[in-house]
Amino acid sequence: MPLGEQRQLIAWQAAPLTELIRHLVGTHHQECREDMSRLETLLALTAMEPGPSRLALVELRDLFAQFCTELRSHLAREERDLFPVVLDMEKGMTPGIGKEHMGLMRSLLEEEHIQETELLRDIKVLTASLATVHSADCPLVLLNASLAGLSARFQEHLELEDQVLFPRMG
Repeated sequence: MPLGEQRQLIAWQAAPLTELIRHLVGTHHQECREDMSRLETLLALTAMEPGPSRLALVELRDLFAQFCTELRSHLAREERDLFPVVLDMEKGMTPGIGKEHMGLMRSLLEEEHIQETELLRDIKVLTASLATVHSADCPLVLLNASLAGLSARFQEHLELEDQVLFPRMG
């Protein structure tokens, strides 16, 4: 991990959880949602193009749709179920759920992180392999770059939750 990213994680470890959650929702969740919408449109257009890669492009579109469905559900679960409880705890309020339930929720979210990471890895591998057989002006080059942006934002999201938020939840 680069030094700048390490410093950022250290800074977030000292910040109030309220600020961290606002950052996660207002920056990472929002940017991931925007990236997914843009990529879904690009994939829909690309998958309609005739040619020898059409079936692979349809497979890529469908795999990305699965990733988006899972990530959107994950983000909503965090915003609906986890973050309000953490914010209540930050205010000194007793959460409406027990430690065991919090542990189960954390385990579920961590497992989803793993599944979403694996899906994204498969998408990147398929996209990269398709891009090697197409010209430089092909939409797959733009798709590859856009996926790299989403992947970086998603990775930051995971690091903040797995290395900062979850450990601080207790």
